[in-house]
Amino acid sequence: VTLGVFIYEGIAYNLMFLSRVLPALGKADHIPFFFLLFNVIWTLALVAYLRAFATEPGRVPLSWHDFVKDVGPALPVVPSTARWAPGKATYCRKCSIPRPERAHHCNVSGFCVLRMDHYCPWISNCVGLGNYKFFLQLVV
Repeated sequence: VTLGVFIYEGIAYNLMFLSRVLPALGKADHIPFFFLLFNVIWTLALVAYLRAFATEPGRVPLSWHDFVKDVGPALPVVPSTARWAPGKATYCRKCSIPRPERAHHCNVSGFCVLRMDHYCPWISNCVGLGNYKFFLQLVV
């Protein structure tokens, strides 16, 4: 749906506004400027959308699981709460493993995501450490 909105927006602007509205208003000399401006911004937004959609949001790495096994009971694991527990790992009830601080379980994706912000239905992906930059570029 989001990709369809992007394509519709690009076609509608280029075919309707640039080829019909501006000439009807007598502003045909402005067409190259508006064409370049819109299409550069539209392309950047489309690339940001595709990168946010396709980039892994940042799963808890396998090295974290190895670290948890090596440290064992010396790792301070606290029950997960709504408050931030700096320097402490929390226990994920869904994955049944300790997870690093600021990692949260995504119910839609089914795994824990580092620095998870939210699940975004527009990009069909979690917004986390791996794709946060592309999501912000898309929003801007």
